Amino acid sequence: MLGLVTMPVGLIVGGLLAGLSVGACIWQNLPVFVLAVLLLLGLWKIPGQMIRGFCTFARGIRLVITVGLVLGTVEYLCGLKLVPGMAPLPEAMEVVSAIGIVMLGSLPVTAFLQRILKTPFRMLGKKVGINSAGMTGLLVGAVSAIPALSMYQEMDEQGKTANAAFLVSAASLLAAHVGFAFSTEPQLLGALIGAKVSGGIAAVAAVVFVYAKKAKNADCAL
Repeated sequence: MLGLVTMPVGLIVGGLLAGLSVGACIWQNLPVFVLAVLLLLGLWKIPGQMIRGFCTFARGIRLVITVGLVLGTVEYLCGLKLVPGMAPLPEAMEVVSAIGIVMLGSLPVTAFLQRILKTPFRMLGKKVGINSAGMTGLLVGAVSAIPALSMYQEMDEQGKTANAAFLVSAASLLAAHVGFAFSTEPQLLGALIGAKVSGGIAAVAAVVFVYAKKAKNADCAL
């Protein structure tokens, strides 16, 4: 939810890089900005209820995705068009193939960077309160969310929160989403990267701020 709260940062940066004005960015993303404000108020006033509500919302999204995949498969195999206007499954698989081709190179590069940046990541992690696994997860998550999530058991609490927030905006920055943009709207590739990077950085900064405030309050209580 901290990642969703900071999404407006990425949206504005991406809009500016795409050639829009600040006013146009705000107007086009007004519902998202309003939602971000409401989420911020909810996390401040009723954090427990907000977390439970979003868990239910996530299960609903997973159900919709599963039903959509089943309908697409039925249309492809049986020729029954159950949902008018739904993109054909072969067209969707072309996009998936483009994403896979990009990941063939991005995953090895990430593994290489993970090795050479291990010491700097450990030093930076000490400053912001995130262990080395959490810092590595941020880099891996920029390629794919799945391996980053598989590293959760090695992360500390703040690292888990930072990675979850970071993935909201920056997930698949160097792989799937770049592959999709390159195959559909290559002229917007720079705007996409700028939006995802700025949104991810803002999300991690929000997590560091929240945990620093929690630690300060705990020290005051003692």
